[in-house]
Amino acid sequence: MIRQIISGMTGLTWFEPALVKGIDPSDPANIVFKTDAFYSWHFVPVAEVQRKLIENGARSIFVVRNIYAMTLSMYHHFADNIDWEIGRGANKSDFFASLSKDEGISRIICRRQSDGFNWQGIGGQLFQMQKMLEFAAAGSALILTFEQLVEDKAVCVRRCAEFLSLELTEQQVEAICLDSAFSTMQKKAESDGGGSHFRAGLTKGYFDSISAENKELIQEQLDRSAPELAGYAAKLGIPFITDWHNGYEWA
Repeated sequence: MIRQIISGMTGLTWFEPALVKGIDPSDPANIVFKTDAFYSWHFVPVAEVQRKLIENGARSIFVVRNIYAMTLSMYHHFADNIDWEIGRGANKSDFFASLSKDEGISRIICRRQSDGFNWQGIGGQLFQMQKMLEFAAAGSALILTFEQLVEDKAVCVRRCAEFLSLELTEQQVEAICLDSAFSTMQKKAESDGGGSHFRAGLTKGYFDSISAENKELIQEQLDRSAPELAGYAAKLGIPFITDWHNGYEWA
């Protein structure tokens, strides 16, 4: 979604590094700058990465999501073999089909490498979010949330334009919102032979799927891997990304 929004306002396409096995998201060498495209990937803005972005005058826009919704989304990524049509499926759907949904979600949350699913748990994703918010809190990046993009997209589009020093008319904002709508992108993906990437596009679907036990496991991972995440989220006005509730409020 954010790729479509930035493309719509800049006229640039996006690119990512070659996704080879073992690629290090904390290695600044994997960040490449081009004049005719913008970089878009899941890197971790550790100190070395932050330094490279600042030295190159990069305008970084990060998107984060409520940690419980993120966990559920990651479960479906594996259980539903998302993006299999474009050769990027994880091919673990049979493994997850052998588990209950509750068991499958717990396997996403915690590291366990003895049962054929080599996964590190969500600690790395939580740490990544903490580093993104740390960078933004220092004034070096713009933070958007998936929730805001879904429920208040026009505001997000205007914030992106301001951050990138671009001027948009209301008609341009409306056109960008339409082009980046979930239904629009889903239809285009389906016409191109894909579509599984666009599963639901909802912001509050985790309440009925994450048990009390798994909620506690997520909190343990948060305390262990990203103890400063909630503090940064509150400072940036997005405390809901670490909260468990049905509604979201933001400035």
